[in-house]
Amino acid sequence: MKRWLRQRDKFSCGPVALINLDKWRGKSVTNRDLLQYRRRCHCRQPRGTVVANFSQIVGQPHRHLNYQRFKRHLLSGGVAIINIVWANGCGHFFFVRGIAECSDGRQGFLAINFITGETQTLLSWQRMVTMLREGQTWTFREI
Repeated sequence: MKRWLRQRDKFSCGPVALINLDKWRGKSVTNRDLLQYRRRCHCRQPRGTVVANFSQIVGQPHRHLNYQRFKRHLLSGGVAIINIVWANGCGHFFFVRGIAECSDGRQGFLAINFITGETQTLLSWQRMVTMLREGQTWTFREI
């Protein structure tokens, strides 16, 4: 089982999302690599990672990714990184590693580093629809 990385400060969400992407790709990366990933993203206090810098590393986000296409992408083994803007105006990058089924039969999206202090969070489809509409999404398939 992979040990996903969560953010331990208030500004490194972009580098943490990239580390989790590389973990998913099978690379041996840990929290010790965070400084290198911060440099790569030009991540600095207090703003963190600017979307333009993130896009230079992974490419442009999808422009018209709807919920059904996103769900099919995850069910086929793909993953994603989403950038959302909170109510306070701050942006936040997080990694989506797939879909899980709850014990009551409902499905949810497994988000890594979505909430401060939590590594994994299960997001409802309603919440994901809103984030796909309002945020920016980068999708990845196995190489």
